[in-house]
Amino acid sequence: MNSMGRRLICAAILLAATFSLFVFVERYQGDNSQYLRNSDFKGGLTDWQIRGDRASVVLIDGVLRMQAATKGASPSVRQTIKRRPGEDIFRLSAWVRHDEVSGGLRAWHAMRILLASIDHSGRKLWDVPHVLEQRRGSGPWRRVVRVFYLPPQAVAVEVFAGLNMATGRMQIRDLNLEVVHERPAFRGGRLVLSAIWLFAAPWIIWPCGGNGAWPWSSSAVVFCLAV
Repeated sequence: MNSMGRRLICAAILLAATFSLFVFVERYQGDNSQYLRNSDFKGGLTDWQIRGDRASVVLIDGVLRMQAATKGASPSVRQTIKRRPGEDIFRLSAWVRHDEVSGGLRAWHAMRILLASIDHSGRKLWDVPHVLEQRRGSGPWRRVVRVFYLPPQAVAVEVFAGLNMATGRMQIRDLNLEVVHERPAFRGGRLVLSAIWLFAAPWIIWPCGGNGAWPWSSSAVVFCLAV
């Protein structure tokens, strides 16, 4: 086997190991805490701020149901939670269903579940990823989950669920918001693979330079792999 073949096999093994780590190994672990108050709605809608006609937001057997006949109704519930020191990564999950949801011109005119970061002035940081679920049309019951990284300027977060300038119906249950941390096993694997990529990448792509040259394009590839 020539040098190029060995380089290709090495790259394939590293790619497979990296892919397996991020796809098959659970990255985060929770602390078994529930940050939302009355998240299961056993206390009715206590602790939740309601927008829209009260009759359009109802609870049936622990399932929160919202419906809107006009786009301006926008029924929703929301709850704000203060951020405490050391809480940088949150995981929001829920079971949700939507039926015949029709929105307006904007993509966010739909059924939505959000985790919005809030800064010291009370401004919501919409430029930071905040969407857990956003859809139109109809869909069966499904579990949705997403991990959110809070920016340093966030002092609180707001959980929102509702029909944002959209008609139709949505149902939601088992809302859960928890702080999570990267698992030690995943972190160790990530650091080891990063170190291997950093040292192996120059050897793998060296032939790209031709005659021992080291083009700027190859340097960019090494930098990207190391990051």
